[in-house]
Amino acid sequence: METFKIVLAMLALVLIGFIGGFATHRHLTLERIHETARKPGANLERHFQRVIDADDTQREQINTIIEKWNNKNRTSHDIHRKERTARIDSMVLEMQPHLNAAQKERVQETLTHLEEREKRHRRSK
Repeated sequence: METFKIVLAMLALVLIGFIGGFATHRHLTLERIHETARKPGANLERHFQRVIDADDTQREQINTIIEKWNNKNRTSHDIHRKERTARIDSMVLEMQPHLNAAQKERVQETLTHLEEREKRHRRSK
């Protein structure tokens, strides 16, 4: 009976460790995803900092350069997003004559959903 209790206690500890590790990993992953959404290029910035392993003086200079390029990339991303939206709108206009009323409604719902998602994403930045 004593051995059974010890084995049960060990299994409980392993299970608690597994659940704790899973929860921690999930939290850290979600945090990284949210950081990337708030600040595009954060992963690239973090990667370069890890690769370069700069001292404090270098880090300040390098961060200035990285931030300048991140701003350019962000602008490029915004331009790409607007072009993509225009292409999707053109595609939908070209498809309209070939769709029935139910299909047109579903397409419109999808476009509305995409637009709302895009607005939420821009607000979270």
